[in-house]
Amino acid sequence: MRGHLVTNYSEHPAVSLVIAFFSALDRRDHAFAAGLLAPQGTWLRQGKILTGPAEAHAALDARPVNRATCHLVTNVRLESKDEAHVAVTYYLTAFEAITDNAGTSAEPRLAAILECQDQLVYAGDIWHIVDKRNRRMMPPAMAASAH
Repeated sequence: MRGHLVTNYSEHPAVSLVIAFFSALDRRDHAFAAGLLAPQGTWLRQGKILTGPAEAHAALDARPVNRATCHLVTNVRLESKDEAHVAVTYYLTAFEAITDNAGTSAEPRLAAILECQDQLVYAGDIWHIVDKRNRRMMPPAMAASAH
């Protein structure tokens, strides 16, 4: 049975979790972001499947320290499978800025526009990401030249 689209999603804890995930990435709080995955949760990140918080944390810790990011979550849709299972689909617009050796930060640039879907489960009084995937909506070169 297919779930139903939830129209009053803005305050749903699963949507808050998705936003908190990207906020943690932008603050470089890798432990918090990785901890939002279920113990066997999967994340398709940059073409590689990461399984569980430990793999996610290691991948995030490998991010260049001179790279700052800003992730914008928009066009959110929440589909309720049942009381304990939801899918959150959204667009993600990611910007990045690289700081050079002198500490000068480059102008932010568009890194990606993605359509994402997170599958979440409610267990132990908390929502966890059990599967996190995305597909590129536009290559950055196309997005930068669009008017």
